[in-house]
Amino acid sequence: MDEIQLEEIQALRAIYGEDFHVLNETGKEFMIEIKSDSTWGTSYTQSIKFEFIYPSDYPHTSPPVFKLSCDVLSSEEITQLATELSEMFKNASGEIIMFEWIEFLRGHLIEKVEDVNKMLTNDQPHPQPDTFSDFDITDEPTVPEDAVHLCPVIYHGEPLTDRKSTFQAHVAEVTSVDQAALVVQELKTNRKIATATHNILAYRIYDVTRGAHVQDCDDDGESAAGSRLLHLLQIMDLDNVIVVVTRWYGGVHLGPDRFKHINNCARILLQQQGLEKKDVHRLKSKRKGKKK
Repeated sequence: MDEIQLEEIQALRAIYGEDFHVLNETGKEFMIEIKSDSTWGTSYTQSIKFEFIYPSDYPHTSPPVFKLSCDVLSSEEITQLATELSEMFKNASGEIIMFEWIEFLRGHLIEKVEDVNKMLTNDQPHPQPDTFSDFDITDEPTVPEDAVHLCPVIYHGEPLTDRKSTFQAHVAEVTSVDQAALVVQELKTNRKIATATHNILAYRIYDVTRGAHVQDCDDDGESAAGSRLLHLLQIMDLDNVIVVVTRWYGGVHLGPDRFKHINNCARILLQQQGLEKKDVHRLKSKRKGKKK
């Protein structure tokens, strides 16, 4: 297994944990169980078993050889998904593709399962704010009043609304897990953030003493969204940062588009704060975010 393939496998192991299985390490054969974990309840869930093998010329020329199996998908649906995965690889222009493939499949599965769960539950969407005027958005970042808490400065992105769902990102520089917890605590002092449908988060901290990264994520009910945010921090090669994306669900299913909005909100704000891939690892204080 070459270096690119090995690095991707290590990333997949970290992201999917116990859902990642080695079938034949010598033959580069693996399996990931892609779970639906529907946000509409647990009365009906499913998973896709995604088996794959790396050819020697992946990712430069050939895509992974894969097999899909899922009780809830027909053979026609699986064939269509396989065609779409092939198109995604062609458009990737020789870049690694596994994470995008897996989350594309998860998004399709979640959408299908949620259609069933919606009929089986009486869940109602959480209310979203009518406007964002109550957030007191200004040109300055949030600086907690109680300095004793030592909460880092929090920067806030512009809200994005699509089909009545609204997304907003928040980022802060952190050097410990305790500081990351303080950021979440501080954000939830805002009533509208605290009562939002989801507050998805990921953090990545470099522990100098151990010479290793400390990282974690939380979906907060939006299945797979946290791992996507963590992967974003990994591919941007960012250290000592936490990102939280708040979502207010408006009652209309967005399907896989919701994952795109979550990651885009986060990436835009990280870039606005001067965090560039393999370059700057600290928030630039001269750049201003938005205040709550």
